[in-house]
Amino acid sequence: QSCRSLDDRDSISWLKNDIVKACILYEIELKKIDSQAESKRLSFDLKLELLDKVMCPKFHVDKVPLRLLCTYIGPGTEWIEGAHVPRKFVENGTIDDFICKNKMRFLKGEKEGCILLLRGSD
Repeated sequence: QSCRSLDDRDSISWLKNDIVKACILYEIELKKIDSQAESKRLSFDLKLELLDKVMCPKFHVDKVPLRLLCTYIGPGTEWIEGAHVPRKFVENGTIDDFICKNKMRFLKGEKEGCILLLRGSD
């Protein structure tokens, strides 16, 4: 279901429920990759933004263990599987150059409303 089809009150309720579901999914996935997450009290930073331009115009690897992204309205997030990017480009900071030259072969995009969990670097 999309939040576009609901009236204002229903949209707010739907959005709150969707954010709770996303946080639960994030917690489950984080515990799979971080053995210490099970014993930690987890907290979340939530950022909900209305954008009129691309948030991250360059491809990069986040310096967090796991990032959850969801585009509620508009074009979804574009990403490339880590297996398609040689580590040397990530380590020396030229990942964007590599991806710009090769993105048509490897670029993936999520649809509006899809939850995307992206591994970063610790």
